[in-house]
Amino acid sequence: GNVKMWHDDIVATCKRAIYLSKEGEVHLIGDAILKRDDDTLRGDEITFWLDKELMICTPGYLEVMSDSEAPKLR
Repeated sequence: GNVKMWHDDIVATCKRAIYLSKEGEVHLIGDAILKRDDDTLRGDEITFWLDKELMICTPGYLEVMSDSEAPKLR
């Protein structure tokens, strides 16, 4: 399926998601993309915890836009 979820400032999409409520753990499976502000994390599977600043991505890469690359507003 096509999953899209929002939590605070995070937007995530994937083919399938598993949420373990007791642990606050979210597994994004299949073409997983997690975006926060200008940062994007992509991978086959991303696991993150809602109450921690911890993410695991396998395999994957992170796109970070620096201030100099960001579009300027006039």
